[in-house]
Amino acid sequence: MCLCIYRYFDKVTGAILGTDPVLRQAALECVQRDEGLHQLLPYFCRFIAVQVTVHILELNKLLPLLKLTHMILTSRNLHVEPYLHQLMPPILSCLVARRLCANPTEDHWSVRDYAATLVARVCQTYGDAYVSLQPRIIKTLTLCLLDPKRPFTAHYGAIVCLAGLGRHVVESVLLRNLKLYMTLLRPILAHESSIRRLEAQNCYGALLDAAGGYIRQEAKEAARESTSLLGGGLNSGDAPVSALVQEVTAVFGEALYPYLQADQRQAGQTQPAAVASVSSVVNSFV
Repeated sequence: MCLCIYRYFDKVTGAILGTDPVLRQAALECVQRDEGLHQLLPYFCRFIAVQVTVHILELNKLLPLLKLTHMILTSRNLHVEPYLHQLMPPILSCLVARRLCANPTEDHWSVRDYAATLVARVCQTYGDAYVSLQPRIIKTLTLCLLDPKRPFTAHYGAIVCLAGLGRHVVESVLLRNLKLYMTLLRPILAHESSIRRLEAQNCYGALLDAAGGYIRQEAKEAARESTSLLGGGLNSGDAPVSALVQEVTAVFGEALYPYLQADQRQAGQTQPAAVASVSSVVNSFV
């Protein structure tokens, strides 16, 4: 690497880890926009991997490093595929590490959320070319989630990332294991009054959000099916509600109401009969 390119790299990375937010944003935009940076890509990838390890307990460093990763992934001028194996470990570290800050009350949750969006982007962009990529990530996150020895902070990262990988993953991983996971979560939610309970509450909230989105989509499909049933001379209330939906509503009950009602409020519509049939299942568990 010639001296002028090295100086450029040094200035950009210094700004990203520096304290000036304006300078940091300018540096990030340079990485995403500037042409001719491909020769620096391996150095940026190594920089991210090393610095995430060094600053694993410093949120004010981790988030800029994830934003740099985002700029690299979204740049039209960089050929990222050969370096995915270097980028994924630091992203996953920010997602499921036991701790990301010295004080557990700090907002490390948003860093995990951001890391989850990067994993989803990688899978969406490169999943077709690398068919084993998403299955390997799903397996890793599932093992993390179902390991009772892992902390709730790691479980949270696994939940939000799996939820971001699509409805099929939500159904096949999160919801199919919901009953089992709740046996771990419920005692903490019911009896502990500590930071661990706060962490368990965040896991519960992430699961509820994933389940609510799934239930809302199920209700929409039930509404479409009810239209078909009406065309065949059947009552719209005959649209079936799946056993999985019943299991999910047994866990979350009335907490699912906002997800069922949101679309109708936005559209100013009354609740379709098939959506009402899903709501009736919710009612039965309240």
